[in-house]
Amino acid sequence: AIQGINVNPTSSDFSLAPFLQVKIDAASIVYHNTPPWFVDPDAVFESNLPIIAIETNGQTIPDEPKITAHMGIVDNQSGINEYPGTFNDYDGNIGIEIRGASSQGYAKKGYGLETRLSSGENNNVSVLGMPVENDWVLHGPYSDKSLIRNVLAYHFAREMGQYAPRTRLCELFINESYSGVYVFMEKIKRDTFRLDIGRLDPHEISGRDVTGGYIFKLDKQDEDEDFWVSPYASKDGNEIRIIYEYPKTRDIVEEQKAYIRNFVTEFEHALAGDNFHDPLQGYKPYIDMQSFIDFFLVNELAKNVDGYRISTFLHKDKDKLDRVSPIKAGPVWDFNFGFGNADYYGASLAEGWQCEKELPNDYWSNPFWWNKLRRDPVFFNRLVSSWKDYRSGILSDFRINYVIDSLTTLLSDARVRNFTQWPVLNQYVWANNY
Repeated sequence: AIQGINVNPTSSDFSLAPFLQVKIDAASIVYHNTPPWFVDPDAVFESNLPIIAIETNGQTIPDEPKITAHMGIVDNQSGINEYPGTFNDYDGNIGIEIRGASSQGYAKKGYGLETRLSSGENNNVSVLGMPVENDWVLHGPYSDKSLIRNVLAYHFAREMGQYAPRTRLCELFINESYSGVYVFMEKIKRDTFRLDIGRLDPHEISGRDVTGGYIFKLDKQDEDEDFWVSPYASKDGNEIRIIYEYPKTRDIVEEQKAYIRNFVTEFEHALAGDNFHDPLQGYKPYIDMQSFIDFFLVNELAKNVDGYRISTFLHKDKDKLDRVSPIKAGPVWDFNFGFGNADYYGASLAEGWQCEKELPNDYWSNPFWWNKLRRDPVFFNRLVSSWKDYRSGILSDFRINYVIDSLTTLLSDARVRNFTQWPVLNQYVWANNY
């Protein structure tokens, strides 16, 4: 310890220049290795993952609204990325805010962002090889210590032929401070290269125009989100709220609200009725059966504690000229607490169905749809057939292990840096089961 004391607080001629000189002159002397927490302050940061650097110009990133910041991305074809380095993937303005519900309580935050022009308008660009858009998510795995649960679930859904957000693992710096491993991903929205449903403008209020496209969801409700209540309570007696996602509350008009509410309600009436299995009078004309099957299989494979009741999206396209466009389940979303990572509602148990859980003490409950659908022999047999097909191919033991091993190999170096920054291994983080 070296202490330097000036003659008084306002003196301007004070200087202190200590030196430390060390010489080792015996080859036989063995010293300890450099401790793992030591980082050479002059070393260039290197990663095999893309590096994202965000500068907020002294601003704190809020929950909302988005603040203007700068984002640069290094993603070299050589596979070795450096920071500081040349921003060769994206180098421009963004709007950024903290995102998430319960995850906002974690030390490692998730972020929602949009790429912007200097004027502040949205900038549709390709980022990290993904199709052009302007709305993105930086998901920061924290409770999920594998770092890959969302990546896995979205991959399986895409392999089934359904749309699910594309993802890229990366490492993040915010204001030159290392923030760990993140997943850069697409935000769910209507778009040609995302959820490809028809655009719905406020003037489209009748005929075929008003039939789509719609995105709606079962989820925790934001203050600015409008919803309707299903006429059918959950098995445990809780009301089921269905939220309008697209068009947004500020854009959707009453005729459009009424159309999609009535269409979904007619589906529920048909499914709840005694003739629910009838191909014409039952539920079948209202839904795309394969999308519901794939949604079910991904959520049950993961035993997703939030599946069916939270972060559950559904959508409907405009009717075709010769037929009605049915409701499709998905895209799948939010598997932080999937794959055994939740210590409640039996989500960590390999046996049993997550859709059958009764949650009398929880405001968000499972709708009756999934249990009733499996009582239809046609749905059930197709469900079993799809599972057998997937298990012989995209969901075989070999293929699942291959995907997991590929991702963990990709993270072999970055995960060490992540858990040095966020030392949560062997510590309980809600809602870890083990």
